[in-house]
Amino acid sequence: MLEVNANEVDGLYQLYLAKGLQVVFISATPPQEMPVGLECPTICLFSWGFDNLPDSSWGHDLQNDWRYVFNRIQGVICTSLQAYRSVHATSPSLPLVNVQPPVWSQFGNLCPELGREPNLEPRYFSFAGGLIDSCVLNPDPNGLGPAFEAELEGVAVPSELSRRVSRALGSRFAYAKSLTQDAWRKWVSAVHTRSPEPCDSLLGVIKLDTPINLQLTGVVYTAVLSPENPHNNWSEIISAFAWAFRDCAEATLVIKVTSIQLKFYHSKLLTLLSRLAPFKCRIVVLHGLMELDWYLELLQASTYHVNASSTEGLCLPLLEFMAAGCPALAPNHSAMADIIDEQLGFVLAGTKEPAPWPHRPYGAYFTYRHRLNWQSLVEAYRASFDFVTKRSSDYQCMSAAASQRIKLLGDEEFIERDLRMHLNRVLADSQVQRTEQ
Repeated sequence: MLEVNANEVDGLYQLYLAKGLQVVFISATPPQEMPVGLECPTICLFSWGFDNLPDSSWGHDLQNDWRYVFNRIQGVICTSLQAYRSVHATSPSLPLVNVQPPVWSQFGNLCPELGREPNLEPRYFSFAGGLIDSCVLNPDPNGLGPAFEAELEGVAVPSELSRRVSRALGSRFAYAKSLTQDAWRKWVSAVHTRSPEPCDSLLGVIKLDTPINLQLTGVVYTAVLSPENPHNNWSEIISAFAWAFRDCAEATLVIKVTSIQLKFYHSKLLTLLSRLAPFKCRIVVLHGLMELDWYLELLQASTYHVNASSTEGLCLPLLEFMAAGCPALAPNHSAMADIIDEQLGFVLAGTKEPAPWPHRPYGAYFTYRHRLNWQSLVEAYRASFDFVTKRSSDYQCMSAAASQRIKLLGDEEFIERDLRMHLNRVLADSQVQRTEQ
């Protein structure tokens, strides 16, 4: 297997074909971005979270109509049954296969054969990076805008108007003015420097330069997400948790953020925590890359995995946590429909709502996503907490079932078999086409 650029493919194809070797090019890109018209047999590997496919072009680019692409390649590898059915409906003669990432070999050994026994005692995992911990932050609903006196020098309005506005609004205007001026200066600086603020200069963020052992206790819910993704409903995950366990100190929510920019969500997160306060449960946000060993420790310390997305094309963290024996709180739509049911976790409710294609400008609605039912997430939090604290043997059975489901989906032997059959068909079809030419 070689990793190459698209402009190198046909040259390498002719080179290895002359040596009597069979070659295929697998392009792990969305269909609208992949190369078409190559001599080398080409397979598109992509994930897709919607129940229909783009079937019209825009921006003078024919590849935005995926039917155009599928008519010019030799095969497709999907990562969900929903995507498989959508491609088959569009291009019924195109060779297709649906496979999940082979996570079982890496994470399946974290789950005992009979499933995990509930562990509510203190446990630890290693981490270095940016840390926001509600126990340290102690969010306060009155902490968003403390009243204080501030000078009004430098306001770009006539002086008499400044005095009138100041007398009318008092210190609130002064505080808003100081925030606005400060935000403006920081924005201008960021535009020119293009460098993010270090963690230790952001309010409420603890910067850990070297790994430390973080302690978790009680029932631990873990979500892995990017706040930059508009579909993952990260604020709903936090708000529902704080509401469900506002009087319970034995519940902890860990948010492992995969986003690069802490500043993208920092102010929104602190505002959200302040609005939700007071609450007794603990909310921990981790910002930074995790070593594999640290991640495995986090999986073992977690009781449940949480995914509240409105659409998923490939839910890798869900697969990893369930392989490790963590039942899930998740909807059963899009790619998650292949993974989650009532025997393996707590299914979140939702309803369809119109949505745009992720890559289409102007936001025209051509498809659907699934609006999360926030109350069902609150109820799932509470039900799952009671499940692990009052029905420990049932939790252990659910843990074992979750791990076994991922073994069936993500076992390397099964994936290798399906891929081999798919590649053989693509190569056979390509051989026939070359012979006919």
